[in-house]
Parts: sequence; structure tokens; C-alpha cells
Amino acid sequence: MNTTNRAIISVALCLFVAAFAGMAFADGADAANVHFGNSATYGGFTDMDNGSFTVYVSNDSTTNSMDVKVVIKDLDGNELASATATIDPETANKEITLGFGYGSAGNKYVKVYLYDNTDPASPVELNVDGPFEISVSHSIWKDWVTYVIVVVIIIAILLIAYFYFRGAPERAARKEAKALESVKGKGAAKTKYEDGRKSKRN
Repeated sequence: MNTTNRAIISVALCLFVAAFAGMAFADGADAANVHFGNSATYGGFTDMDNGSFTVYVSNDSTTNSMDVKVVIKDLDGNELASATATIDPETANKEITLGFGYGSAGNKYVKVYLYDNTDPASPVELNVDGPFEISVSHSIWKDWVTYVIVVVIIIAILLIAYFYFRGAPERAARKEAKALESVKGKGAAKTKYEDGRKSKRN
């Protein structure tokens, strides 16, 4: 191989390496531009119902969007929820909301992980936030006593309604009899008054 060919091959290799390095640098720069924004917000957790956990992701790049994956894990590294999203250029605090729950009340702790999800087969970790303390309240609907109380109240209402409507005809009859007595009393008083007037004329 002559010197000219060697020089051409060397230049080609240098250009290839430079291009590859440039792409790697660009990818790294894009990754550096995507990060968590405002602090996460969360609430609504009970030992019966899922709560919501919202994270905010920003992209400082002026040109490139990025596919990301958000994963919530407990402190043992167990995944509780995940979601994917595309963060457009010059985006501040894009909301990504995840839902998950617990079967018991108490204080729980989680961390939030942000991944570059350009290649879903091998996401690249960008940021970790937390730990966050989640207060899981106890739901009264998880107690059997609550259902017993509800059943008792329903039965009591039904019994009251039953006896009320059962006595309705009797109450109506008493009311009617009272009205008749009142009418008779007024008639008797009128007759007595008229008889008195006749006596005076005689």
C-alpha cells in the first residue's frame, strides 16, 4: 500500500472517529439538558385507594426533544409505577402523573428515577430524586364494623318507614272522626242557639 492510500485511509478513519465522537457528545449534551424541574407533588393515598404522584420534567435544549421514562421505586428498589413521555425542546416542568397504592396505612418512602428512554431496551439513568415520604391513611371502609353500622342504620330506617305507613290508615280514620265530631258539635251548638232565639220570641 503506497503512502497516498495510507493517508486517505487515515483521514477517513479520523473523520469516522470524529463523527462518532460528535454524535456521542451530542447525545450526552441532550441528556444533560433533560432533568427534574419542580419538586414532586402527591396525595390521596389510603390503604384501599391508589394515590397520585406527579413529577415535573424540563428540557433545556433549544432543538432536540427526548423520550424519557419515569420510575417510582421504594427504598428496596422495587418498582411501584412507571410512565413514559416525550419532552419537547424548551419545555419547563412537564407534568407526568403516576398512580399506585399500598395495602396498609402508615408512612412510606419512595425515590423517583428519570431515564433517557431513546432506546427502551436499555434506558439510561439521568436523575434520581427523593426520598419522598408518603402518608397512607386508613380507610374506614376497610373495617367490617363500618358495614355493620351501615346495615343497622338501613334496617332502622326501613322499620321506621314500615310502622309509619302501617299506621297511616289508623291516623287518617282518627283524623276523619275528629273532623266529623267537630262538625257535629258545631251543628248542635247552632241548633241550641236557634232554639234559644225561638223561646225568647214566644
